Amino acid sequence: MKAIGYQPSVGLNVGSTPARQASGDTNVYGNGSGYTALGRGLGIVQATIEKEREEDMVADVTAAKNEYDKRVSELLYNEENGLMNRKLGNARGIGEEYEKEEMKIRQEVMSEMLPKYEKAHIAFTNLADKDNTRNFSNVRNYSLEQKKAYRDVNFTNAINFQMENAQHYYKDPTAVQEVLDNIELMTRSTHVTEMGEEWCRAKYDEYEAKLVSAVIETAIANGDNDAARNLLSVFGDKVPPAVLNKYRKGLLESDKDDAMLTAAEQAAQKAGYDITQVDAILDDYTTIEVAEGGTYYKMEEAYDDMKGTPYLWGGTSKNGIDCSAFTQKAAAAGGVNIPRTSDAQLHWAEENGLFAPNDGKYTPQAGDLVFITGTDAKFKPTNSWKESQDPNKNLAYKGVTHVAFVSKNGTLYQAGSSKGVSEVPMSAFQGKIMGYGKIGTIKKSIPMSATEKDAFRNKVLAICRQKESIENERIQNRINSAEDALWELAEAGVTDPRQFEAVAKRYADDPEVYRQVKKLAAGYVRSTSSGSGGTGGSAGGLSKDMKAVIKDGIDVGAYNNENELLQELSDGEVSPADRREMLQYYRKAQKDAFDWASLKKDFQREFGKNEGYWHGAKAAAEDFIQDYVDKHKRKPSYSQIYEALANAAVKPKSSWWTSDSSLADYERMGISNATMRAMGISNARENGDGTVTVSYPNGIVEKMEKDEFDALVKRNQEE
Repeated sequence: MKAIGYQPSVGLNVGSTPARQASGDTNVYGNGSGYTALGRGLGIVQATIEKEREEDMVADVTAAKNEYDKRVSELLYNEENGLMNRKLGNARGIGEEYEKEEMKIRQEVMSEMLPKYEKAHIAFTNLADKDNTRNFSNVRNYSLEQKKAYRDVNFTNAINFQMENAQHYYKDPTAVQEVLDNIELMTRSTHVTEMGEEWCRAKYDEYEAKLVSAVIETAIANGDNDAARNLLSVFGDKVPPAVLNKYRKGLLESDKDDAMLTAAEQAAQKAGYDITQVDAILDDYTTIEVAEGGTYYKMEEAYDDMKGTPYLWGGTSKNGIDCSAFTQKAAAAGGVNIPRTSDAQLHWAEENGLFAPNDGKYTPQAGDLVFITGTDAKFKPTNSWKESQDPNKNLAYKGVTHVAFVSKNGTLYQAGSSKGVSEVPMSAFQGKIMGYGKIGTIKKSIPMSATEKDAFRNKVLAICRQKESIENERIQNRINSAEDALWELAEAGVTDPRQFEAVAKRYADDPEVYRQVKKLAAGYVRSTSSGSGGTGGSAGGLSKDMKAVIKDGIDVGAYNNENELLQELSDGEVSPADRREMLQYYRKAQKDAFDWASLKKDFQREFGKNEGYWHGAKAAAEDFIQDYVDKHKRKPSYSQIYEALANAAVKPKSSWWTSDSSLADYERMGISNATMRAMGISNARENGDGTVTVSYPNGIVEKMEKDEFDALVKRNQEE
């Protein structure tokens, strides 16, 4: 294998620094003084021999060290499996592996390349030990870095999965909360030791806001406004105010659209789903009755605006405000006008049918007024509204001396005498709540503008057309079923007209169906009486040219569905045999071109069962079919579609699409950006020259500097 970045690291400088004998010290290479003494003792001949031996040993040690360096470099930096090129989870245990393999390399080199005497082995060992200490430190540090990166990538992937998974639970706030709990637990268990509690809390808050926003948006995208409101009531304080207001405004507009659609459905029904009668009844629909689902949110905005305002009896501004002035302003923000005082607000609720006693039968809703008694001893209760209005008497209607409204959390927003405008638990007034003003569920009529009237008319017409289409499809499906029964009789050789007529009589309860089936039955009777056994007959037979025209229409998609073809054939009063032939041709053409089940089975057999691949393949197939029809004026065959898919795809090691394929768009495979980045990081490898190559799943390969890669890893962890 190719060794990356290898440079010979041994230079013994034999001429200037001769080796000296192995003694008690660890330095093998010195100034040669020991050998001078040895030469004097043994004589000139012996000194010469020793010098040559030393020079040979130096050469052997140098060669052995260079070979050792090459093998260790290969162990560390081999492009395919070098220890320092392993990433994330694959880098586990490389320290132990390095120790084991380095010792093996050392022993092999000593055995293969060094003379078997102690001095050479000691010299080589000392040199190898020095490099080994440095290499082991590098391997250990790299292993720790990859371990951290592996932990962080897995953490990010787990968070992304939780984010995506939570969107399936938009109908269940409890399940959403469980996902949030999981994210908080994962965040703390992964990072608290290194980053601390404060960092974990801030990170969780960030994840929480993203997840809640995503779940609410999923509910809205699915048209489930009730679920969206429920999520807002539970988690609304987890998202930024600007985002919260955007959701609230969107829901208000959606409420209006829903109300208009409901009114349009009523109008269409009143017109008998007859398009010609629509304009005649539109004058009866000039307003839209909208449920005040947004009343509470406007009231909450008013609370947010006045929060902290001090209490002032009789006050009506931010300088000071009392309880009933606060609820009056909050209700007005929600579009509901109520009187000034708390007992007057009670009387107003009763007069407008919006009062609910606190008897356990009614569950207060967010935005509802809460009427409270016994908070001011100087006022005595009275059941007479008129008497309570006498300024000379300190009387409170039915004892109500305080009012607040219900928050989305089931607490109360109030202007209280001690903390001013603030939030308090409902239990603070236990035993004193006498009832509720149901303004959280008020409906109001909104006049339709000229533009809205046009939109309303179009909705009514669309409902009528849809109803007509559904009815036509129902009729045609029953006719198709009857024809199947008639055809079975003809195929069985039945010639008795009464049996064909009996099939028609089954539909006597449906006049339009009965009329057409009776007509079909007569055609079958004529066909069988002519002796053709249901396979022909001259009456109503299609010419060869006419059959070709209809088949061409089928090939180019002129019929949106089977019923359209059958309707044309029925209008032409063709023979049963010709009708059956055209129907079978249509069904075969549809199967050849759009047998998605077979396509999917064959495709996944060859390219794997990843659903993302299949969705991309199907989208490509639809594009190919459309292009083919535009060019050839007919639909391609099954084999042509499959061949086009095979040409667009490859079978690489990882089963991903090639980067030059039209299916390389990872979003069409259902892979998130975060997952793409994480998978690219996990496939990254260092090149040994300060650069890193990142290979993404969609085939894109990116080469970047090591510090740039480190920044990418960090960003991925943060996201």
